Amino acid sequence: MATKNEVVIAAIGFAGILVTGILSNYDKIFATESSEYESSNDINLQARNFVEISGMRAGLEVMEKQRIEKLKWKYNASPETIDCMMGAGIQTSQLIDLTVDVLKKHLTLKELKELNEFHSSPSMRHYIDQQAAISKDLIDGIETLAEKNHIRNLALALNNEKNHATSTQSCPTK
Repeated sequence: MATKNEVVIAAIGFAGILVTGILSNYDKIFATESSEYESSNDINLQARNFVEISGMRAGLEVMEKQRIEKLKWKYNASPETIDCMMGAGIQTSQLIDLTVDVLKKHLTLKELKELNEFHSSPSMRHYIDQQAAISKDLIDGIETLAEKNHIRNLALALNNEKNHATSTQSCPTK
């Protein structure tokens, strides 16, 4: 099961990807008309549409698959044990329900409709189609950086223990 820090890092990365994509394609997104969005006056439906249209569900599903792979690697557990571990954790459906409630709390029906239209544009559709792969690559990169940092910290700690009595060196940069 993912630790709280891993979930926070993944959520920050997910939000960063979404914002970067929107800002970098702003001119392309608003230059075309939307094509796949159907309007409704039901705020629950609009919030759920946003979860689907924005690619949020796909991102959550990728994170869930990565958690499964990490559990397999970390515990060398059977598929049945992994299923049990995942079943005891936070489910994607729970995260989606929470997201819908939070969206309704902070956005109006009109804003959700506009966001859904925006996310239905051809440029955003392409970005969203790539979002799961982008999220996976980002999380893999974060894990690689964290592992490198862990190795560096171990080396620093061992070096510090060996040289503790005679060292006045500040923290090395490499």
